[in-house]
Amino acid sequence: MSRPGDTLSQFVAAAQTDRPVRASLSGQDWVTGIQERQQLHEREQLAAALQRRRRPATPPITRRTQAALLPSSPAAGAAPQRADAPLPRDHRKHLVLVQSGIEGSFLHALLVGGVPEPLAHDLIRVLGHELDLQRELRPGDHFAILFERYRADTGGFLRDGRVLHASLRVSGRDLSIWRHETADGLDWFDAEGRTLRRGFLRTPLDGARITSRFGMRQHPVLGFTRVHQGIDFAAPTGTPVVAAANGTVASVGSRNGYGRVITLGHPGATETLYAHLSSFAPGLTPGQQVRQGQTIGRVGSTGLSSGPHLHYEITQGGRQVNPASVQSGVLARLDGSELASFRGTQRQVQAWLSRIQPMQELAMAAD
Repeated sequence: MSRPGDTLSQFVAAAQTDRPVRASLSGQDWVTGIQERQQLHEREQLAAALQRRRRPATPPITRRTQAALLPSSPAAGAAPQRADAPLPRDHRKHLVLVQSGIEGSFLHALLVGGVPEPLAHDLIRVLGHELDLQRELRPGDHFAILFERYRADTGGFLRDGRVLHASLRVSGRDLSIWRHETADGLDWFDAEGRTLRRGFLRTPLDGARITSRFGMRQHPVLGFTRVHQGIDFAAPTGTPVVAAANGTVASVGSRNGYGRVITLGHPGATETLYAHLSSFAPGLTPGQQVRQGQTIGRVGSTGLSSGPHLHYEITQGGRQVNPASVQSGVLARLDGSELASFRGTQRQVQAWLSRIQPMQELAMAAD
């Protein structure tokens, strides 16, 4: 049975578990081609590489549990628990710290760095309020992510938990974000207690790349130059598209060159449009209320399109505006007793971070 503060040798001996394989990527063969196809190839190559995991050299044994020496996924033939499945009474919570530079897309860097895919997508949605992950990434950018992992008392993997904290360096800017529970529920805040939740997401899908911006351009299908009234995000067919803000479904259907398209109405005479979709979310109908981050459709290549991508527009007061320039103010900032509680969360997380190194697991007291 493992206990908080166990040494690595004590934990591994109790778990009686073999050293697992750890992710490593080498020899990725990137190809060129039209921009709309390139992201699909990148995703396929990444998925294949993550399946070809190789065992790394054994790191030095320390008093902290090394993630490289513990299984980070279920044993062969065993299915992981669903994220909402109840945990067994003898479970043990661990903390995992992942740290890496950012090369290529942010999603790619998170996955290669060791962040589980569901947590990586959740984190991108959170950061979509604060950062433009298509335009702001630069060489030298990096991140550190602290998240939960649940194991059986024997050491076997059960499932991953939640991201608790993330720190990033993006284009020379340092950003730290903290998960904290308030009277209104769980939310994300910056170091000063300002919520990351904004009026509009900067990007309404995960892991995509901007291939065409707002303004004059030569149309890739029609061939002549005209104003491009939105932003195009290249992504594989089937990638979820989410509502950029709370709103009401105005229309769902097909429209000329837009192909399958959804429009949402928002306060302040604002409307968002999502075009070239392959499908709509089941049951999505005009008049339905949707929440920010809710999946409303999936990327496709319907209408006048040269490849799978999302065309995204924002209209304000009947006039098309550049989605990249839309200003969304901070909605809330903690104060009083809520700010004091948040400071307590920060101190607890900082204490954990002082005891753990990258690619390590730290055993915590049982929940």
